[in-house]
Amino acid sequence: MRLVSAKDYHHAVRFEALVVDMPSHPMAKALREGFEAMFRGDLEPQRKLTWPDAVMHFPGKTPLSGDIRGWDEIVRWGQRFFERAGNTYGEEVISVVANDDWAFMLTNYHAERNGRKLQDKSVNVYRMRDGRIAEIWALFGDFKVLEEIFG
Repeated sequence: MRLVSAKDYHHAVRFEALVVDMPSHPMAKALREGFEAMFRGDLEPQRKLTWPDAVMHFPGKTPLSGDIRGWDEIVRWGQRFFERAGNTYGEEVISVVANDDWAFMLTNYHAERNGRKLQDKSVNVYRMRDGRIAEIWALFGDFKVLEEIFG
C-alpha cells in the first residue's frame, strides 16, 4: 500500500487517497503488460487476455460511444479512436488492482485534436471470466472535454 497525494486533480480538488496495488495477483501483471504492449503496437498479449466475445462500453455522446462487441470490433474501434485523436492519444498506467473476477486500472491519458489538448485520468474496469477479459468499462474524469475531442 502507498499513500498518494495530488494537488491538481479534476476541478483542482486537493485530495489524498490510499491506493492499493496488488501486483502479486497474476492478472494485475498480465493486464499491465498487455496494456503497455498495446501502446507499443503489439496487440497479441491483449488478444490472449481477451475473450473473442468480450464487450467494451465506451461512455459519452460521441461517434465512438456505445457498446463494442467482440475482439475484432474492439480492435477496429481502437483504430478509429486513435485516428480521431490524430494518433496523439497515449496512456500511462498508474496502478492495477485485480482479483479472479474484477480488475481496475488507473491511468493518466493525453490527446490532442484540432489544437485542443486533453490530459486527465481514466479508470478501466474489467470483468474477468476464467482468467480472461469478458467486459470492459472505460471511465474518464472529464466527459465534456472528452466529447469535444472525440465528438
